[in-house]
Amino acid sequence: MDQMRSDLIAQFGAPLAERFHTGAFYDSTMDFLEYSKQDTVTVSERVDGVLTLLLDARTREVIGFRLKGFRYVFNKLKPTLKLRDEQFLSLIEVIEASVMLMSESFVGDANRVAKYRLARDLAVRDGARFSALGEMEELAA
Repeated sequence: MDQMRSDLIAQFGAPLAERFHTGAFYDSTMDFLEYSKQDTVTVSERVDGVLTLLLDARTREVIGFRLKGFRYVFNKLKPTLKLRDEQFLSLIEVIEASVMLMSESFVGDANRVAKYRLARDLAVRDGARFSALGEMEELAA
């Protein structure tokens, strides 16, 4: 693998990404928070306008999720939880807050609730956390 990495760098003149690390990141341009625990090909299963589950393309196991409109959720949570931009924010709290903010639209939709539970359980199992540094400064604006 090291030889292939060296050949690609020499050929294209650009450094390649380091090894994959489980974690979450915020894309400020697209305003979503994504968590993935594996570096693999995924299939996206859109649950609703907020949650998309990331499934391993081969096994269909849930290996991550994307929360859209994270700026809105963060701004709603910030005063209640007295958050500062430099703090860490638990993904579990974000999922729970998303569910609370949309709870009226969940009535009678057990499948949708189950999908949110899958994302929450993944975050709990992996102890998923998100660093609020960097792009989070834009959220406060």
